[in-house]
Amino acid sequence: MSKGLLPKNSTKLEKALDEQTQRIDALPVTFASLIDADSCPEAFLPWLAWSRRVEYWDGQWPEAKKRDVVKGARAFNAQRGTKNTLTQAMENLGIGHSLLAWHELYPKGTPYTFTVKITSGRVSVQQQQEIYTALDSVKSARDQFSIDASVVQWLAVFMLPALVGLAMSLIYQLQTLR
Repeated sequence: MSKGLLPKNSTKLEKALDEQTQRIDALPVTFASLIDADSCPEAFLPWLAWSRRVEYWDGQWPEAKKRDVVKGARAFNAQRGTKNTLTQAMENLGIGHSLLAWHELYPKGTPYTFTVKITSGRVSVQQQQEIYTALDSVKSARDQFSIDASVVQWLAVFMLPALVGLAMSLIYQLQTLR
């Protein structure tokens, strides 16, 4: 808008709105580029991811991975709770694994449970917490899971109170399901 279009008897509010509109028009980023994963500036990608319901986001990912996660969010959300989304969440963490549903175990496990077996060696307590966070955000509400992994011992000693708290919360969750 141009100031020349306002009548001489414009109120202060109208003049302030006109001024703000001119400032918005001068922004170097258009709205269209803010909602497109390919053209969105990197600094705005976390907000675009939030708007697309990306549940697990790591600011340390390379820019290309961030853009790929945002682009794949619609398909990912359509399949939320399936083995594919659980696998994709683990792949986003970069940790080798295998997923076994309760009916794939011998003997069969408790219905609506699954086990994540870490195949890439040991994981740190921080990585284990990232696994819990990532899987909890994409699994269905009724599912429960366990992680079969070797945890790096020296980290476990320093994180013992956190592990005890985590174990107690898992026990509580299992008891509330019964």
